[in-house]
Amino acid sequence: MLNTAKSTDQLIFDGAFETGDATQWEELHYNTHHDKNRQFSIVSSPTREGKFAAKLTVHDNDQYADTSGERCDLLRPEKYDEKEGDEFWYAWSTLFPESWQAPQDWFVIADWHSRYDDVCQLLQIEVSTDNALIAKVLSGDVTDYHCFNGAARPATFSTEKNIAVALTPGLWNDFIVHVKWTTKPDGIIEIFYKNEDQTHFEKVVNLRHIPTLQYQSDINQPLSPYFKLAHYRSSKNSHTSVLFHDGFRQGKTRQSIVSGGLYELGDID
Repeated sequence: MLNTAKSTDQLIFDGAFETGDATQWEELHYNTHHDKNRQFSIVSSPTREGKFAAKLTVHDNDQYADTSGERCDLLRPEKYDEKEGDEFWYAWSTLFPESWQAPQDWFVIADWHSRYDDVCQLLQIEVSTDNALIAKVLSGDVTDYHCFNGAARPATFSTEKNIAVALTPGLWNDFIVHVKWTTKPDGIIEIFYKNEDQTHFEKVVNLRHIPTLQYQSDINQPLSPYFKLAHYRSSKNSHTSVLFHDGFRQGKTRQSIVSGGLYELGDID
């Protein structure tokens, strides 16, 4: 049974937008050829909790610097990056508005990104072309791995899991992610999910006895991932897409991420 003791003092990063801005985040990545307000704004409606949420918009050709794809991403401060032996809980909510169109290719809404050159994300939450919500994991030894053309080694762990068969535009989606971060084969990734019409979270991903950090050759020298709360999509998409994020938090215990009655798991084995 998971520990349910109150531990709100264990909240280490509050990335919600109750300051009325995004100053908690280190950087906003967007098409800098235009004013940032074209892609990013703080709104008072819709919200999942509190007074404010973030609205992220991506148009055709909204490329950030010389990176791939099109995006409007929030980068978490580096001091919160995950290291060997860390165990964290994360929570946030994402709304796809009623005008939402399914993507034509890959579409990422949150990701723990590799710091190795040309290696794909360690853990990412995606929307598929048929509007399923998917978790992808790439961890362990990623020596000689090349993104989109990966030759996995025996010590590379890779998998894809469904979070929801189909999202419902117009409803907030609530995510809780629990990870024990390690290069050793005793890591944990749990993902709990519900939409706002549902009363209880369901554990939709339960990965155990796996590495959860990436390393190259030396298992004792992993690079920490960085995290983005994202609106990041393939350049094969040409339509304008909008989504809303709210409530992001990172803590050391499951109780530390609870906000009022939101992100409360109850008794889950």
